[in-house]
Amino acid sequence: LDDGYESYIMILVQMSDVKYFTPNYDTHPEFGEALEKASRKGVKILCYDCNVTHDSMTVGKPVKVKLGR
Repeated sequence: LDDGYESYIMILVQMSDVKYFTPNYDTHPEFGEALEKASRKGVKILCYDCNVTHDSMTVGKPVKVKLGR
């Protein structure tokens, strides 16, 4: 980021029709805090749901990301 590059984190939720994504602060607080810090520094966080079958996984729709407790 400091050198002018864009940075992204992509989260793929392995289910469809997800309303939003939020880190599980109770079981993995460090992960939630790291995502918050990255977002504050300008890292763009993308999240998508997907359709999973026995032999495939297809990226679906964008999912809203909610950070913070």
